Amino acid sequence: MADGHGRERWNHTSMLCALIANCHRDPRKNKPFAPDDFNPLVEKPQPLRLENDKEAFALLKQMFVPQKERG
Repeated sequence: MADGHGRERWNHTSMLCALIANCHRDPRKNKPFAPDDFNPLVEKPQPLRLENDKEAFALLKQMFVPQKERG
C-alpha cells in the first residue's frame, strides 16, 4: 500500500515538473518534456550493446531461427 502511495505522489510531482519545464523551454530548441523524464520510479529502456559481431549474430540467430534448425 505504501508503495502505491509513493508511486502516486511521484506521478503527481513529475507531472508538475514537466508542466513547469515545458512552460519555460524554448520550443524552437527543445522537444517537450514528458512526466516520465522526471519520475525516478519509471524504468527507462537500456540500449542493447554488443561487444562483437559474433555476439550480435548469435543473438539474431536465437531470435529468428527456430531451435530445431540452429544445430
